[in-house]
Amino acid sequence: MTFGDLKPKDTSGYKELSYDPLRHDPLIYCIIEKTNYGRYLKIPEESTKYYTYVVDSLNNGIIYVSSYAGDK
Repeated sequence: MTFGDLKPKDTSGYKELSYDPLRHDPLIYCIIEKTNYGRYLKIPEESTKYYTYVVDSLNNGIIYVSSYAGDK
């Protein structure tokens, strides 16, 4: 799933997660100045209706990601 170019403090539009554990890696990645950065993510339970990932920062080559589950 692509999000296009995002800058610091940008918010992407809502995207429904399309994840098949047999075909996909649970990974978020970005490319900055020709360097690839990646981070494995926790995939929510199927019963979870709303789940959000937030890229907090990129520091020392590590992407820091938070995740939030909720009812709405």
